[in-house]
Amino acid sequence: VDGERDGPAARAGRRGGADGEVGYLGGGYQGVATDGLSNILVLGATISTATIASAGAYQTTFAGVSDLMIVKFNSSGARLWATYYGDFAQEEAVAITTDGSGNVLIVGWGLNESPALVSAGAYQSLCNCVGTGNIFIAKFTSAGIRDWGTWYGGTDNYHDFLAYSGIVADNSNNVFVVGYTESTNGTASAGAYQPSHGGGLADGFIVK
Repeated sequence: VDGERDGPAARAGRRGGADGEVGYLGGGYQGVATDGLSNILVLGATISTATIASAGAYQTTFAGVSDLMIVKFNSSGARLWATYYGDFAQEEAVAITTDGSGNVLIVGWGLNESPALVSAGAYQSLCNCVGTGNIFIAKFTSAGIRDWGTWYGGTDNYHDFLAYSGIVADNSNNVFVVGYTESTNGTASAGAYQPSHGGGLADGFIVK
């Protein structure tokens, strides 16, 4: 436990595999959500190389350093599916929710240049990793298949403010992400209410 960012949620993130590997990961930002059928979705990060993913999962193997894990249980606690989500570098779990159709939406943080976390035609295909990484956003179907994924962010710090990030969906299944950033680029769209960084330590951002 690193003490600085490991919150109470991280205590539930103590994970082990068949290889005897057990560990905490820095960053107490894991989340839990439910869908309209009372299924339970869990988002976390893991260093375990076994016993995490279910057969036929979107990503069945551990990619390296730390990966996200997304797990779906029914209301009785039976696991329906589980998948790794990550690449060769470190990924941290930030937030999870579901939309009105039962799709699963997640936010994470990463620090690598791999395209594995993005889908074809993604809004941002590469991580702007000059600073301290970017967030990434992904949508999975109710069956655990990735629908789309994208990086999001400029060239400065998002990492230190992950505990203040979140994700929701509206009645039309549009996706909203909120957070804080030190970045002066790559965040606001043209014509936005506030198109530039305000000059303080960090500004909040909202993206749809």
